[in-house]
Amino acid sequence: MRGHEVEDSHAEWLEDIEYRQEFGSETAKLEVAAALADAREAAGMTQSALAERARVSQAYIAKLERGDANPTIGHIGRLLACMGLKPSVSVAPMVAAASSESVDAGSQGDSKFGAVYSDGPLADVAGSSVEQASPAV
Repeated sequence: MRGHEVEDSHAEWLEDIEYRQEFGSETAKLEVAAALADAREAAGMTQSALAERARVSQAYIAKLERGDANPTIGHIGRLLACMGLKPSVSVAPMVAAASSESVDAGSQGDSKFGAVYSDGPLADVAGSSVEQASPAV
């Protein structure tokens, strides 16, 4: 399959709500995993050092960084605090789906989300970059 065929198939698959939910779940886990690994490396810590400080096993840190664990938001916060960091959350639209269930974050129509996202409190979260040099989680 060529790249554009894969992208077209993915956009088509995202029209299915169950696929979209699973894709969202897996994407979130992988992005958090990458952010945790980047934060740990930026802090100059090994997995073992973070594990010791957080009082968990090194194997658990490895599992988190592979995206194989599903930690609570609180646990992510505790791990980041061990590195002197706090989470910074942003949201972005998925690949455009034709479904009426998809959210067009850029739309100014009747969508309350669109108005808040582009003009209100979420604009700061979703549209701004992180002030620190740490990865967003």
